[in-house]
Amino acid sequence: EEFGDFELSFQWKVTETANSGVIYRVGLGETAPYVTGPEYQVLDNDKASDNKQYNHLAGSLYDIALQPAAKTKAVGAWNEGKIRVVGWHVEHWLNGDKVVDVDLSSTDGKKLVEASKFKMWTKFASLPRGHIALQEHGHDVSFRAIKVRAAK
Repeated sequence: EEFGDFELSFQWKVTETANSGVIYRVGLGETAPYVTGPEYQVLDNDKASDNKQYNHLAGSLYDIALQPAAKTKAVGAWNEGKIRVVGWHVEHWLNGDKVVDVDLSSTDGKKLVEASKFKMWTKFASLPRGHIALQEHGHDVSFRAIKVRAAK
C-alpha cells in the first residue's frame, strides 16, 4: 500500500556491524528504493562501517539530519523507532526521543538535501505518497511490532 501522511512505529534490533534502514515514500519502478525515499537509519553505531558521520547513525534521516544526543540500546536489544511524515515535515524518534525534526520542503530542509549525497537525485523526497521498504545490506536485522496509520 502507498502512504502519504503517516506515522509508522516499529521495534528493531541489529547484530554487530549491521547496517539497515526503513525507507519511506518509495516509488516503484526505480533502480532502488532510496532514489525517491528518505531513510530512517538502523545501524550498529559502534561497529558498522557507515558510522563515521553523525547523520549516518541510527535514527538519522540518512545523510541529512540527526540530533547528536540520539542513543541506541546495546547490540541485540530491541530499540523503538517512529517515523512521522506530514507533507514533507519529517520526524524520527528513537527510544522515545525525537532525534529528527525537519521540513524537507522548507528553505532549510532544501539546503540540507543540497548538502547531502542526494542533491543530484531529482526524484528524492518528491513523492506525495509511496511505499515503505525495509532495507538490508547483508546483515542480520530484525523488525517487529510494525504499525502504520494515517497521520492526523
